Amino acid sequence: VLPLGPLGRTPAGYVAELCQVVAEVVRGFGLTPEVGGDAATVRVNGRRVATVGVSVRNGVTTGGVVVNVTPDLKL
Repeated sequence: VLPLGPLGRTPAGYVAELCQVVAEVVRGFGLTPEVGGDAATVRVNGRRVATVGVSVRNGVTTGGVVVNVTPDLKL
């Protein structure tokens, strides 16, 4: 839970930062993440391994990250 205004963040910027954090975690497992596109997702080999969801009310965020810990990444 974070107040975005005092931190100088926009909702879109905050979601992008969370995706980058998830990408760093994915890199830590020796994988090459892909971040971006129209959705707040992190992909490996074109397959989604994580999704970021955030709700903003009165400038305060709540939300989370869903990570698929057992994806089949072999294509």
